[in-house]
Amino acid sequence: MSTQSAPIAEHSSALFEKTTKILDILSTTPSAITELRSNITMQAEEQTKQRGILDRSLAAVAAHLNALTIRVANGSAMVRHEITFMKRASNTMFSVLQNLKKLFAL
Repeated sequence: MSTQSAPIAEHSSALFEKTTKILDILSTTPSAITELRSNITMQAEEQTKQRGILDRSLAAVAAHLNALTIRVANGSAMVRHEITFMKRASNTMFSVLQNLKKLFAL
């Protein structure tokens, strides 16, 4: 019996150690899950705050781009108006010079 009891005792001891480890893991699992749930909640709240900041920043950029677009459009309209004015003035000046040329040619 003694020869059989040593391996049984070793097997029993190993089984006891494994069972203890499993129970340790199982006993810490609920707190780990609770901590994980808490971390996920905190990260979700932080991401929500960051999204709000990004949304406001994006809205500000869009507003600045719209204002810039309006300014560029107004500037382009002003330049077109000035170009038209300069064309008319140069055509008038050319016409005056042509009339002067005809006048001196007589």
